[in-house]
Amino acid sequence: MNSPKLSLRRETPPDTSRPHGRSPLPKNAVVSALIGIEHQHATVQAGDIYGRGARIADFLCANSVTRTVLIVEIKTPGATLSSSTPNRGKGIEAAVYPPHTELSGLITQVQSQMAAVPKSLASRRTSDIKLDAWNEPRGAVTTGRISALDPQQLESFLR
Repeated sequence: MNSPKLSLRRETPPDTSRPHGRSPLPKNAVVSALIGIEHQHATVQAGDIYGRGARIADFLCANSVTRTVLIVEIKTPGATLSSSTPNRGKGIEAAVYPPHTELSGLITQVQSQMAAVPKSLASRRTSDIKLDAWNEPRGAVTTGRISALDPQQLESFLR
């Protein structure tokens, strides 16, 4: 199946288990993996006879090398990312703004879908879908705009 590919990149974090925090990769190395979209609107957990309890992901993706699962949820860019009032501290350096319920709800939704992959999806796979549904399913969300945050909220969000 020829599916679109996404390239996910992240900087290599320092490895604190090695002496002096040294990583086997150069300091600013970029690790990249090709992620293929396996299915759009994938039911990662089947519902009951009435369809209640089903968990449906926007995109079910897989790492092209390891075949591990990535659940992707995409919501509106107008979603609020941060609470409007800090729950502790004052000023740009100390204020801590909790995530808005729109963001925390979305994260909870993805965590629920990730948990359903080895419990439900693994037993319902067909031979044409070659996924490793047991090893560390991952999740990603795309929502909101950081440009909508004021400087204090932005500083807190990026910490």
